[in-house]
Amino acid sequence: MIDWANGPYYIKTKLDPTGGTNYTITGISQLLSVPYALYAAKSSDSSLWKPKNDNIFYKSGNVGIGTENPSSVFQVNRNNSEFRMSDTIGYTQLKIYNKTDGIAGIILDASDGDGVGSDYYQIYQDNDLQLNIESMAFANDIVFRTKPGIFHTPEKESMRLTKEGDLGIGTSEPHTKLEITDGDVYINDITKGIIMKSPDGQCWRVTVDNSGNLVSSSTTCP
Repeated sequence: MIDWANGPYYIKTKLDPTGGTNYTITGISQLLSVPYALYAAKSSDSSLWKPKNDNIFYKSGNVGIGTENPSSVFQVNRNNSEFRMSDTIGYTQLKIYNKTDGIAGIILDASDGDGVGSDYYQIYQDNDLQLNIESMAFANDIVFRTKPGIFHTPEKESMRLTKEGDLGIGTSEPHTKLEITDGDVYINDITKGIIMKSPDGQCWRVTVDNSGNLVSSSTTCP
């Protein structure tokens, strides 16, 4: 690569009509750089992107891809496009993905980067403004963990939603639709309780009286 800042540079041509080595100079011409490329390499303070050593940085304003008017620091407006961060071998990736149906989300990819089957999870907000966390192809459980802030103790799994749809709180192996270990279920509203459906289709709310006796009352099924 030519460092144009150290120029000027010239090209000299020689010719021997007989095919030998008795050359005669036929011309000397100055080599000129592309003005825009030269300006980009030595950009002034008005340029948005700045070079620094082997890095390039951007200090102010928003960056838009697919839009001329980004409203946030980084905005991507393009169907079936993604913004990906990964390490050198393709593991632990973060993709921000815009789908053709208008649902944009974040894909967490812990695979080899092929994006196939059960390798990744997608977090997105649907058209009903509901937050969705999906294991792609429902092949993996969705696990929520808690990590103490200043104590260097192992991470503790707080909740797991299995691929079968069972929810476990305090357990990684729930065997029913809801299983809770190492804790209680606390209902602090005295008018609320547990609603169960009887064989004839009626719903009953089970609460407790002041003596600790269970009380059932008919209620509308949810």
